[in-house]
Amino acid sequence: MKQLMVLIALLLLFANCSKQSADTGNPKLSQEDTITNISNSDKANPNRSGPSPPEGAMNLKNLMTDPEGLFCSKDSEIPFSGKVYAEYLSGNLSIQGTLKDGKYDGTWFIWYENGQKQSEEIFKEGKSISLKEWNERGEIIGN
Repeated sequence: MKQLMVLIALLLLFANCSKQSADTGNPKLSQEDTITNISNSDKANPNRSGPSPPEGAMNLKNLMTDPEGLFCSKDSEIPFSGKVYAEYLSGNLSIQGTLKDGKYDGTWFIWYENGQKQSEEIFKEGKSISLKEWNERGEIIGN
């Protein structure tokens, strides 16, 4: 869990959800308006080693955390629910999981940059239930 938290914290280091000022006159986008559709990710990066982002997933770089630690899109203060992912600079997938009401939920995966699975962690309502870890050679190192 520490690895997942560190990776996500680095992605969101300077991020905070903020309420839009009423005097700007710009309406907030809905959660659906900000989702990045990944319908053909293999064509986007044919040299990707390892898995591809799930279809319809939101890139974590498009999310922020609010003062309560809930994830929301940069354009909304509504806690985000849906599939999310992050990539290394090389384009290889680094994180994949699901958020429900802005909290970790379900199975989260972290991969080494070489495409080998690093960890698999199950969350329920933001709390870790189980964790499995592998080294870069694919050998299990923790449960």
